[in-house]
Amino acid sequence: MNLTSTQILRWTARILSVASLLLLLAFATGEDGIKPSRVAPHEWIGLAFFPFGVAIGMLVGWWNEKLGGIISVASLAAFYLIYGGLVRGNMAMGWYFVLFTLPGFLFLLSGLMKSGGKTPLLN
Repeated sequence: MNLTSTQILRWTARILSVASLLLLLAFATGEDGIKPSRVAPHEWIGLAFFPFGVAIGMLVGWWNEKLGGIISVASLAAFYLIYGGLVRGNMAMGWYFVLFTLPGFLFLLSGLMKSGGKTPLLN
């Protein structure tokens, strides 16, 4: 079997997305987990972008790498800019959010490589 660099990148993104999603799920359902009654209304804004928006992007990435990558990366950017910058007033929230979103960046790169850098989302 002779794999192309795009195929290797796609499968790396898929494998890492499963690992990232399982780890996020473990955090969400772990010992204390997320208790909706304890989440402040403004915190739901952050949760909408990370982990929910990022996770949706990773799932979409299995079928459309470019669109899934865009959703994940845009959700991460919105998490830092809207939740961190506007809601919290501080975008310095740590690098680990980027690490969890790494598969989204890989999906985006894979999708761009597959389409030859063309801009339409559904190539």
